[in-house]
Amino acid sequence: MTVAQSAPSTCAPATAPAAVPARLSQRHALAAGLVVLAVSYTAFAVAALRTWHVGDHMFDLSVYRTGGHSVLHGLPVYGTPWYEGQWFLLFTYPPLAALVFTGPSLLPFHVNELLVPVADLTLVPLVVYLTLGLLGRRDRIPRLAATCALSGALVWLEPVISTVTFGQVDLALLALVLADLSRLDDRRTKGIGVGLAAGIKLTPGLFIVYLLLTGRRRAAAWATGTFAASVALSFALLPTDSADYWGRAAWQITRVGYVGESGNQSLAGLLARVTHTYGHPIPASYSVAAIMLILGLGLAVQAHSRGHDPLGILVCAITGLLICPISWTHHWVWWCPAIIAVGHYAHRSARADWWLWPAALTLLCAAWPSSLAETLPWTWSPSRGAAWGLVARAEIARDTGRMSLGSDVLENLYVLLGLTLLALTAFSLWRRSWRRPAPRRH
Repeated sequence: MTVAQSAPSTCAPATAPAAVPARLSQRHALAAGLVVLAVSYTAFAVAALRTWHVGDHMFDLSVYRTGGHSVLHGLPVYGTPWYEGQWFLLFTYPPLAALVFTGPSLLPFHVNELLVPVADLTLVPLVVYLTLGLLGRRDRIPRLAATCALSGALVWLEPVISTVTFGQVDLALLALVLADLSRLDDRRTKGIGVGLAAGIKLTPGLFIVYLLLTGRRRAAAWATGTFAASVALSFALLPTDSADYWGRAAWQITRVGYVGESGNQSLAGLLARVTHTYGHPIPASYSVAAIMLILGLGLAVQAHSRGHDPLGILVCAITGLLICPISWTHHWVWWCPAIIAVGHYAHRSARADWWLWPAALTLLCAAWPSSLAETLPWTWSPSRGAAWGLVARAEIARDTGRMSLGSDVLENLYVLLGLTLLALTAFSLWRRSWRRPAPRRH
């Protein structure tokens, strides 16, 4: 009895001081992460200012503004091109997106040039923070520290920087989907974010199928209802343009560009380049996409059933990128959560060799300076580097008749990396090398 009574008095003084170094360590880690983020973003800003004159001048943002301008002035949204010298681009997103882009079209272009990079650089930490939460990292200070450090590194990925310099919306849609899917399944309105993202750009609609196949029918219903509401709203406000989009423009793949262009990192693009049919997808690409859809969704459902919903989400996203007729390199911003997830599972596996996967993904997708500056000046900018430089080298080799097996691999880099990641996921689930994660806290 005496021992039992004395135990609390001897343990209590020891536990309180032990918590102090832990808190200090977490704060030091957070401070270090903030330093990494500040240094990285400063370097990013310097690089952007020094090379902006050879960049891409936010072509896609100009197209978005053209869509919004057409809405405000009663012009046909899908028949009003945007011209830049010999180039012209057409608005390709659903009518809801044109309504959303009326806001940017009201602002001077130089204001958009400032706001878009600031918004994108803010979205990168949000994407990282949401990804860490999906992976079960919920302790606030360590999660914030990791968010800062990882954001400082991932902002240099080629898809991220291409999103910034083209003025694209990929990071915004990624954050919207992750924010929705990271909510607990018992939240009544889960699925609205996915439906809204699909209303702005069709490809996130694949997550509706994923939600349905994984038994989350209420979330799938909310997503479907939100998407349907976006279509109905578009028909109410833009009846002619909506009919034009769903009756014609949505099915014109070449409105976006040539399928065989090296920047198109999809299965259809790979098959077009291999068969030297660059304008349209070859008929076999539709069969390949259907098979990939079945296999990819099956793997995503299997990952979810094993308790790895974050992995299922990533598999679904990569499947969507692979089967889409055109997936430009900036659409592959999903490499951000993918690299974090692969690093997470490498840490859990307790095997040093597994760290080669996130390291390889980061190096291959990073925007290192390219040596193609003399040949193609536009390839050296903050939006270009290792991935695009390798692709551009392969494109030059193809145009000059010097293609090789190595060039074919480089020209389809993201496609092959995506297929490799899916194969690695399937193998890992088959081997059951990952423990089932703890249930999410409510």
